Amino acid sequence: MEIGARLGAGHIGVLIQHALDIDPWRTLWDIALGTPIAFAPTTPGYATVRFLTAPHAGRLVSVTGLPAVNTTIPAVCVRAAAGALVGPATSNRGRLGHIVVAGHDPVTVDNRVAQILRQITITVDPRNGT
Repeated sequence: MEIGARLGAGHIGVLIQHALDIDPWRTLWDIALGTPIAFAPTTPGYATVRFLTAPHAGRLVSVTGLPAVNTTIPAVCVRAAAGALVGPATSNRGRLGHIVVAGHDPVTVDNRVAQILRQITITVDPRNGT
């Protein structure tokens, strides 16, 4: 028999970590081990994740315009390589990658991630599709 708790999907743990400066994985370990925890955010903030998806099925040519990782953009990940067959994201596995943006104000965070997404171009050649 296996019993286990997990964080929510969709990078919830990453968002908690970057919005509130709490290590949710360490906290889960402490709870599982019976170690007392101090569960209080040290920096109240906000974070959002946006997933990169293919505009249509085909062979991935490139992903350009990605921002550099910094204090307000703590995670930028592309997990599909050029040449990979891609299609619509019908599950987590269909996502090409993600961007996490954090900050002290939800409007600023949303505006910043929208600006970043406008700068990213995902090129897929439909002639070499699935």
